[in-house]
Amino acid sequence: MPNLANLLTLLRMFLSLVLYIILLSGGTKQKFIICLVIFIVASLTDFFDGLLARKDNRITDFGKIFDPTADKILVFFVLLAFLKLNLLNEKSIICATMLLIREFIMSSIRQILAMNSIQIFSDIWGKIKTTLQMFSICIIMISQFYKSNFNLLIVGNYVFIFSVLIAWISPLICIKKNKDKLKFYL
Repeated sequence: MPNLANLLTLLRMFLSLVLYIILLSGGTKQKFIICLVIFIVASLTDFFDGLLARKDNRITDFGKIFDPTADKILVFFVLLAFLKLNLLNEKSIICATMLLIREFIMSSIRQILAMNSIQIFSDIWGKIKTTLQMFSICIIMISQFYKSNFNLLIVGNYVFIFSVLIAWISPLICIKKNKDKLKFYL
């Protein structure tokens, strides 16, 4: 029987592609509502796959690698669509580039450590980063079908910028907390 947590991770990757295609197929209010629902469902799979894996004690190598990868795929597919739809301001575009660079660096470091049987798990700061990124994406989508007295698109962009700041701070905190494991590599 397949591991349900891993199936949720695969579902998140599939929904990322579906979301990207729908976002680029035209920007009607109804499509943004549909995309928001799909994005929330995909985001919730992130919470539930980890919960199920820990609850059932079925943490797998597949899950260790593909769960964080699925998060990155989800966020970057949406950011790429937002870029094409002109929903990111100039600062957010720079931050998206910085986030991509950060993710490549962190993935490389994790891979080097894994080859040496050292595993570093994400801590609360990594979870805050992911939550803020997903929250900012929701705000930007909502801005496309709900008009308010303040500009939700600008708010969403600034929440995203803040999430990137956390993304760059969180590895430093993680390194400090795990300096005993990493002293040979630092």
